[in-house]
Amino acid sequence: MLTVKEISDPNHIKLMVDEKRQEVLRVLRNQDEPMTVKQIADELGVKPANVHFHVKKLEEIDILHMVRTEEVHGIIAKYYEPTAMIFKLTCKELDPGTQMQVNMNFASAAEISFEKEKQKFIEISQRGQSGGKRLSNSDIYLTREEFTELNDLIDGIIDKYRYQTNEKQAIHHMFFSCITDLSE
Repeated sequence: MLTVKEISDPNHIKLMVDEKRQEVLRVLRNQDEPMTVKQIADELGVKPANVHFHVKKLEEIDILHMVRTEEVHGIIAKYYEPTAMIFKLTCKELDPGTQMQVNMNFASAAEISFEKEKQKFIEISQRGQSGGKRLSNSDIYLTREEFTELNDLIDGIIDKYRYQTNEKQAIHHMFFSCITDLSE
């Protein structure tokens, strides 16, 4: 799986930002292993046929791919995962409807991520089982190039420590967000 994959085709972006497809991607991102259409449907509380349609659309534009098959009770189960951990939308010119959908989906994903990470932070803090905590926020001033450099640096650090390489390492939950405010 790639760390970052750029999506620049406006038609692919339009297919990708569909709300139902974003739900499928969210379910898959929250798992540490590939899932079948049935497993995704069960997680979402919908019919597998609905999920199958969206999985096929995401597979067509190389956002998801099938990683293996298994025979389960005489049926071939297909397991899917995203082709990357992060999808970077790089198309400069989207039609207004698609741009609005991108913005709404990004805001929704941010809200879900913020809430999930907030709850995780509070839960660990309240249990008193933390070896260390840090909570900070700050406004910083960057050029577009510096912004890109900072994001690449953070992605590199996260990639370096994503997996445990020895038993002395403990899990550290990280949450990072950065958005450019062009209104000021």
